[in-house]
Order: sequence, then structure tokens, then C-alpha cells
Amino acid sequence: MVQNEPADWVEPDTVGLFAAIGIRKGQPFAPDARLKQTLTEAVAVGNAYARSNAFASRDPRTRIFKDRQWATPFVGGSYQFLSGAERLLDAKAMFFYLATIWFGPKAPVGQEANWVQTMPGKGYNLILRLYGPLEPSFNQTWQPGDLEVQR
Repeated sequence: MVQNEPADWVEPDTVGLFAAIGIRKGQPFAPDARLKQTLTEAVAVGNAYARSNAFASRDPRTRIFKDRQWATPFVGGSYQFLSGAERLLDAKAMFFYLATIWFGPKAPVGQEANWVQTMPGKGYNLILRLYGPLEPSFNQTWQPGDLEVQR
């Protein structure tokens, strides 16, 4: 991403975090053995946290319905993940952990760069995204059912 996006594609603090571990636009990323080990361990811990946060958030504001399992990372309705001056980092992590546009065993033609491979017999994320929802969605008189195992 750093090499393919404009230099200012994210805020300077994030660019600084990348630079702190040697990721800089226009430069090769060549971590030594120690940094590779540290990053490998960090990925495992970060993935475990993000997965737990996405599927069992501790923030009750993520629950959309009291009697269903549907959740949203847009607590407070902010696409910027803000609550006043606070950045809602868990909500932001939830969104980016779950949000992917194409997935399946094989990439759709023309979507090879924007695709996540699923493996038969393995889990994946399911997201219901409503474009232009109507009032029944907002006042919760319409609610999607929870997923059920089909036998």
C-alpha cells in the first residue's frame, strides 16, 4: 500500500509508525532477522485481538439489536470512528478487520487485486451492508434474521 498509494494517503502519525519499522515510500522494506521475528509475533497477537474484537466486541454500542447477533463498527454513526475528540480504535479495527469488497475460492475476473481467498471448510466474515436504507432500518421495525445452520 505504501508504495502504491500517494505519500499522504494516511495521516502523518500512521506514516511515522510505518517509518519506525522501516517502511518508507520509494524505499525497499528489508527487515533484519530480529525485526522479522518481532513483526511475525506482532501479527499473531494483533490478528487474535482484532478477531476477538470483531466477533465479540466488549463495546455494547456495537450491538444493533438487543435480541440478535448483528453488530456495527459505526458506533455513534461516525464513518471516521470518532466520538467527540476520541478515536474509537476498537470500532475502527473491527471495520477494517471485517471489511473486504470480494471473497471466494477463486478471484472474480478483473478483481484479482481486491480479493480474499476463502478455503472450503474454513470460516469467513459475513457483512450485511445496506445502501440507502429506509426508515424501517433506522427505527428497527425491519430486522434481518440471524444466520441459521441448514441441515
